[in-house]
Amino acid sequence: MIRFLVHRPIAVLVSFFALLLLGVTAYLYLPTSLLPRADIPEVIVRLSGEALSAEEVDQQLATPIRNALLQLHGLERIESRASEGSAVIRVRFEPGTDISMRFIEVNEKVDMAMNGLPREAQRPTVVKMGGDDIPVFQLSILPVDSLATPAQLAEISSFVNETIRRRIEQLAEVAMVDATGLMQPQVHIEPKEGYLQSLGLDGEVLMRAFRENKISLGNIQVADGHYRYYLKFAADIASLETLNTTPVNINGRVFRLGELATVKLTPADETGAFYSNGKRAINLDIIKQPSARMEDLQLHFNELLSQMRHEYLDLEFKVSQDQTALLDYAIGNLRQDLWLGGICAVLLMLVFIRRIKPALLIGITIPVSLLISQLGFYLLGMSINIISLGGLILGLGMIIDSSIVVIDNINRHRDSGLGVADAAIQGTNEIIKPLITSVLTNCAVFIPLIFLSGLAGAIFFDQALSVIVGVVSSLLVSMLLLPPLYSLIYPEQQGRQHKEFEIKANVNVTGWYEWGLKAVFRRPFAMCLIVVVLLAGSAGLYMALDKARLPEVTRNDFEVFIDWNEPVDVAENWDRVERLFNGLGDGVSTFNTWVGEQQFVLDRGQNQGQTQASLYIQTATETDSETLRQRLPFLLASLFPDAMMEIAPAKNAFEAVFADRIAALQLQISESEQREMPPPEETLRLLDSLRKALPHARISPAALHDKVLIHIDPLKAARYGIALSELSASIQSVFRPTLIDHFQSGQEMIPILLVPGTDSDVSGILARSFIRKSEDAEVSLAALVETQRINSYRYITAGAQGRYYPIAIHTESESQDLATIGDLLLRGFPTLDTAFSGAYFDNQALIGEMTLILLVAVLLLYFILAAQFESLLQPLFILVELPIAISGALLALYLAGNSINLMSLIGIVVMSGLIINDSILKIDAINRLRKQGMPLMEAIYEGGHKRLKPIVMITLTSVGALAPTLFMGDLGSELQQPLVLTLIGGMVIGLFISLFFVPLLYWAVYRRSEL
Repeated sequence: MIRFLVHRPIAVLVSFFALLLLGVTAYLYLPTSLLPRADIPEVIVRLSGEALSAEEVDQQLATPIRNALLQLHGLERIESRASEGSAVIRVRFEPGTDISMRFIEVNEKVDMAMNGLPREAQRPTVVKMGGDDIPVFQLSILPVDSLATPAQLAEISSFVNETIRRRIEQLAEVAMVDATGLMQPQVHIEPKEGYLQSLGLDGEVLMRAFRENKISLGNIQVADGHYRYYLKFAADIASLETLNTTPVNINGRVFRLGELATVKLTPADETGAFYSNGKRAINLDIIKQPSARMEDLQLHFNELLSQMRHEYLDLEFKVSQDQTALLDYAIGNLRQDLWLGGICAVLLMLVFIRRIKPALLIGITIPVSLLISQLGFYLLGMSINIISLGGLILGLGMIIDSSIVVIDNINRHRDSGLGVADAAIQGTNEIIKPLITSVLTNCAVFIPLIFLSGLAGAIFFDQALSVIVGVVSSLLVSMLLLPPLYSLIYPEQQGRQHKEFEIKANVNVTGWYEWGLKAVFRRPFAMCLIVVVLLAGSAGLYMALDKARLPEVTRNDFEVFIDWNEPVDVAENWDRVERLFNGLGDGVSTFNTWVGEQQFVLDRGQNQGQTQASLYIQTATETDSETLRQRLPFLLASLFPDAMMEIAPAKNAFEAVFADRIAALQLQISESEQREMPPPEETLRLLDSLRKALPHARISPAALHDKVLIHIDPLKAARYGIALSELSASIQSVFRPTLIDHFQSGQEMIPILLVPGTDSDVSGILARSFIRKSEDAEVSLAALVETQRINSYRYITAGAQGRYYPIAIHTESESQDLATIGDLLLRGFPTLDTAFSGAYFDNQALIGEMTLILLVAVLLLYFILAAQFESLLQPLFILVELPIAISGALLALYLAGNSINLMSLIGIVVMSGLIINDSILKIDAINRLRKQGMPLMEAIYEGGHKRLKPIVMITLTSVGALAPTLFMGDLGSELQQPLVLTLIGGMVIGLFISLFFVPLLYWAVYRRSEL
């Protein structure tokens, strides 16, 4: 085939030109995103139980739903967390589960479980999250007038919800706009207690009379010949004025509602709010369509935003957490890494090959292979993202490897006296087999990564595919394009007499190699000692290196979640956040705060209650961000010692998929027999013991709060002839508003509420509230009930096995602390059942999983090499290089101050396929020479000389292609840096082992056959 192609160069060029056109076209149509699309295997069920305590929410709502969901297929973990009035159930499925089918199944289970819930219970909301649900923009809208009244803010909220939100959702690239911070209007009907009492009436009578006098006929269809009409009766409440003048018939006497109660339109009582840089605002999250290109959304959204800023001069628009800026920066730098890496590789290769034309031919391989790779991306449904681009950068050295070997071999044959065409044919055919083996080994190490569990496996599937596509493209270019091109740029008539210009060699690599190889064979035990030291050093380095899930990524923004652990309202919540913000000092450029409950439809990762707050803080520099992250816990502890805080990187698509937001250790405690949460006093005693035993660790305070229990005395109620249901309804009516109707205002349905007084003293309210036992007798509610203050859990947490209380322990000495905690529990708390989880165990599982993947990759390499060399022994000469090279990878991580994490472990797996390419070429050359009758030692020396230049060039060009990534500070580059470090460290040590130790091992095994 090579002979045919060499003699048909024009046909080859035209064919590759067509492929390049297709590659360019595919590139223009490829979507751009931060990460590959991946479903998060988790479904969230949100439950609402208004006026129910955390215990009641768990018992009446969460437990029946949780038990129904335990039957789901592929269930990995289920956890519910109930609080006052609401609960969240997180259902985690096994990796690889079809989340769309599980989402449908969860909904079916929820519908079936509804029969076991209280009649008044609302249907739970079921939500599934993916990387595409992370907002691309967060838009804050606030009035220019900082002194806007609540009524004006409510009016702005209505305008934003009905107009601005819809305008943004009309963009083709926008899937939805999620909103929070909207102020909802409502009508308050506050009874005139004094006037009502003078008439012998109460608020309950007023509510009944209002409902009895309300007329709603709806729409009626009437026929008039061939025509039909809908008649609408105007008896419904249409305005506040109509409501004020509504006639109410009480005991035969007609009153206007305004005479008996104060009627006013007010903002609804808020359970949450949003603030932008300290000002009340509305927050819109813009969610991208999964198939949309990020550049198109960025362009059209900015155009619309500019238009709205011009049209709505009384509103201020602020964009924060702009994922398109992060994407532009990350993708732009990775593309820059790609170009710089390619240039470095070509320059290093030029130093060794020293001829301009062959260097240009090898250099052509890079852009041609990359463009053809885009066609592969398109056909495989991939996108341009930091993972796929990182894969191309990783494969850049591999892309140029094949062309180096091909051109070097053709040059060698041409220098030996063959003509150009014959040299191109013979030189290519000679190394096709080892080239294919080399490409197979490169690809083989990526195959086990497909079995990497969880989202990491789904995401890095793209990286494996991008490397494989790039390497296969380069193999096709090297084998099919370069030989014909070589014959074109070296016309046959020039012959070998033509002296081609060569760059002067300043480094005698061959001389150094000969000196080193002779030294190794003179002192083989010294070489073996070096290998033993490297292996022993790798064990020490592994123990010294930190273990983490992911590498640290430099950021100038972060998120803070605060639970005040006290019964504060929204106003006090914001006041505390403001005090905290004022203590941070300068350096903060953006400060967004979500106080209390939020109105988002999509899950934001926290089931936030009224006593909690979420903060987004952005600083001018990464240094300021790190300073604030360290200062915040101490500042919070000094101002509000009972509060609990979690600090995490600001959420983007990458953080949503990979962020490690759990504590290093999490202790789950429950009572041994009942599988219930232990008494609060026992939990407090355990927390106190843990803090004394682990003074270096940060342990979250107990999530407890004071509650007032109202006990109805049934004996007293019976004595006064009052039904318990009537008494319960009266107690509820004096403590919370009662919804009695709605009226239409524009496009909004505004609720009408009968509200009690504003007294906050429970005993005082009960003493001043009465229930009528007959027409002329009333009984104080305080006479029928007793009150008691208790300390209880703020949240009820439960899993598949029952309830438990979670204790988060933030520590850096996990293994030692585990032993200390185990001893403490055994001696001081024998009645508690305990279980451990946390980031420490996740990291250990990840390392174990990657070790298994590495072993599978090594076995695949052995099978490929055994087939190549037709030997079960010779592959071991090559594979012995792997554990030695790992020491170089670990040393590079240690010197750079990095950790053992997912990326560095993937780098070690990938390195296993790269470093053996050098030895494959060397062993193949030695075997060929021995088959030709050359003695063993002579074959080792000659084979080393023949493959020295390509082996050194491959290593140096690979290092040169990867090196620019180490000096970039964007998300994509920082993510790839541990991987690059392991590759560079492993390849440098691997080159040394391939040049000197592998020949020594080969000689040690086969020397007896020469005797």
